[in-house]
Amino acid sequence: MNQPINDIYSDKRFEAATSNGGGKYAMPGFYPKAKITGVKNISTQDGPAVVVEYDILESSVPECPPGNGYGYVMKAKHASFFSNVRRVIGELTGDDFEKVDRDVCRGVTSQAQPLAGTLVSLTARQKKTKTGGAFTVHLFGLIEKSAALKALEAAPPTA
Repeated sequence: MNQPINDIYSDKRFEAATSNGGGKYAMPGFYPKAKITGVKNISTQDGPAVVVEYDILESSVPECPPGNGYGYVMKAKHASFFSNVRRVIGELTGDDFEKVDRDVCRGVTSQAQPLAGTLVSLTARQKKTKTGGAFTVHLFGLIEKSAALKALEAAPPTA
């Protein structure tokens, strides 16, 4: 995949993505409140990725007290990449999986960062890989949309 990072959503696998359930990760557990600080397209040593950055505001996990910042990295090298990106962006915007299209993904990861300030709950859990390893899955629950996202949604459609 030799696309510019900004146009990762043009990949033909995007439409085929189905709903399915590196960085500083939150430990498994429940976090009643976190604030999104950014959703960005990044380059990693493994290729393109999308990272959701957030600060913990309330925690039931003693090892991850409020005030810590974390990131959830979704790497394009994985077959589930587009499914995961669409699921997570849907969780952060309150949209159904099917409504999370390329334009939504591009807008959310743009320099405007419309999700920064969004309040969510977070459940982090460990999941086994096919090779016997483990990774942390993040499940976000929308609490309150950011002011920027509310303004975008309230804006009249452009022709």
